[in-house]
Amino acid sequence: MERQTPDQEHGPSPFWACNDSRDENSWTGPVDVGDYAVRVQVVDESKGIVIRAQTGIVHRKATQPAPTDPPVRDLGALGVSNDGGGKYTFTWGAYTGGLRFDAYKVVWVAWNGSPSYLDGDCYVAFGTDATSSGSIEMPSGDWSVRAQAIGSFAGSTVAFGQTGIYHLTVP
Repeated sequence: MERQTPDQEHGPSPFWACNDSRDENSWTGPVDVGDYAVRVQVVDESKGIVIRAQTGIVHRKATQPAPTDPPVRDLGALGVSNDGGGKYTFTWGAYTGGLRFDAYKVVWVAWNGSPSYLDGDCYVAFGTDATSSGSIEMPSGDWSVRAQAIGSFAGSTVAFGQTGIYHLTVP
């Protein structure tokens, strides 16, 4: 399999040499990103270059595959300290996944839910060097709480890391 370029011996149009025998009727190989007019030709090279048959032209576009979100890293268990009066301090492990992120968020939803900043749940934000929240006033209720490391990847907001969910009951 080879890709010819316009300055090589087989003419003014780039092509991919697709097989080595008559029995091969498919080809798989790398294609650069771009718009292509593609056709299949049967070439006889026994007496120069003679095109014996060809298909009509089909237009195809080769694009970059969509980037895959990075894996969500474990920030460990969420630590919780009751500061009294409905206030709590939360702690978590630092994100060490190697990608730049924007902030840590402590996120909560009604108990038995899966809290996530990405879903628009209630949150409080902290800087990228924080591993604790300081005292946060939490509303009365039964809550699922977690910390997340939030950032941007390929134009989307993603969670780079998160803790496990902590069940918090606030009187």
